[in-house]
Amino acid sequence: MDEPEWEAVNEEKLWKYVGWHLADKGIQSVLVGGAVVSIYSRGAVPEI
Repeated sequence: MDEPEWEAVNEEKLWKYVGWHLADKGIQSVLVGGAVVSIYSRGAVPEI
């Protein structure tokens, strides 16, 4: 996976990048909580 443009990366792309690298090392991960809501609502519901 290509490294994102750090100056313009959004939360969803950042977590995809992190998750991809974790999976590459054999680490299973699940994103939960406010970050999930923020990503799936496209920022309409901000993290608290």
